[in-house]
Parts: sequence; structure tokens; C-alpha cells
Amino acid sequence: MASGSFSVSDDVAGQALNYYGREMDAVIKPAADSFFSRRTDTEMEKVRKKYEIDGRYGLIVGTLEPRKNVRLGNLSRFSGASCDRH
Repeated sequence: MASGSFSVSDDVAGQALNYYGREMDAVIKPAADSFFSRRTDTEMEKVRKKYEIDGRYGLIVGTLEPRKNVRLGNLSRFSGASCDRH
């Protein structure tokens, strides 16, 4: 038997409690590396020019699995733009 139970989110901790009747000893949320810190306006402008971004944009990093709750049609209606899968 495990000596400790840990979860990466409050949601997963709740699922463990509901399904297994066990509370997590701790919720340890993943943290992003400092590489992903806020960029300067100059750095952002350089990226916008490189990728020809002319205005508002959305960036989703990950997979388009149904469990991720990302629907491209919903995003295109929100932004008024068409969405391409790449």
C-alpha cells in the first residue's frame, strides 16, 4: 500500500475521494519553468512579425482530445475567425 497519496489538481483529488474514498495527502500543482515568463513588448512584436499575427490571437498548447474540453468551433465563434487544425 502506498505511504502517501498525491494529486496534480484539486479536480483529480476530488475524483480520488469520490471513486476510492481516499483523500489526498497533498495537491502538488505543476509549475511552469521561468522560460515561460512574461515577455517584453519588443519580444512580442518580434514574434508577431515573424508569424504575421495582426491582432488578437489564441494559443492552445496540447492535444485536441475530447477530455481536454477544447472545441475549435466554439473558439471560431468566440473570435469571429476560422480555425485551422495544425
